[in-house]
Amino acid sequence: MVRNPLDVILSWTNLVCQNNHNTKVPFNFSEEYPNWWQQNVEKIVNEMKRWYGTLIYHARKRDVPTIFVRFEDLCMNPKPELDLLMRFFTGLTNLKGTNAERRVSEVMALGDEATKTYDLKDSSKKFNSTMKNYNEK
Repeated sequence: MVRNPLDVILSWTNLVCQNNHNTKVPFNFSEEYPNWWQQNVEKIVNEMKRWYGTLIYHARKRDVPTIFVRFEDLCMNPKPELDLLMRFFTGLTNLKGTNAERRVSEVMALGDEATKTYDLKDSSKKFNSTMKNYNEK
């Protein structure tokens, strides 16, 4: 699973600053702290380039079947991506009449729930469960 760098930069920065995926900082980084923001973007982009370079290197080096799917594509238009994944996993060119086709249909029947990656915890105003005890002190 790969990510669009533009989405990762803001998501990662909010995670680091807020210590959770539940909330976002109440200001615009690039407007309030332009110098810091530029350095942060450069650092994250360099790390992503290094990480994806490593993934691509190992995918090419090994005789292990590898598929790259962009997370944002999977969320925005899941059916073609799920079909692609199922064909990759099964080695089939056509899923017609298979259990894989049935599973893709079941997921698609969920509607918007099919692309929900996780529940935001804004309602509880608490950190992730691993931080529960810390948050209560």
